[in-house]
Amino acid sequence: MPNLRVRSAEDARCLNTRDWGLPVNLISPDGITYNTDIITGDQLKALTISYDRTTIVPETGEDVVVPDLIVTLSRLSLEQIPQSGEFWIVEIPESPTSDVMKKFMTSPTKAVEGGKSNEYIRLYLQEVEQV
Repeated sequence: MPNLRVRSAEDARCLNTRDWGLPVNLISPDGITYNTDIITGDQLKALTISYDRTTIVPETGEDVVVPDLIVTLSRLSLEQIPQSGEFWIVEIPESPTSDVMKKFMTSPTKAVEGGKSNEYIRLYLQEVEQV
């Protein structure tokens, strides 16, 4: 019988990605696309995708919504784990109700967050800069 941490990580991956998770494609710095869950062989899905957050403007006290893309993935599902300092392209739906995939890149100023203790990672994303 697996310990509680193993069971928790497996449950989080299975329950969140089965019917709730949105599809994700990861493109590594060397151009390899990872879009398959290595456990099930199905489409890779995010545990959560946060498209925005609220913040308070200090000068006015106004509560505003700002774009702030964060994708949370199960480490158990990934063949290759993005590392801080690497530039990955991440394709996610434009919105939770859209089938149109849009490309973003991992943030150069925010480290990959999460670790082996909970078997998840958070990728902070930004718009792909136009060249």
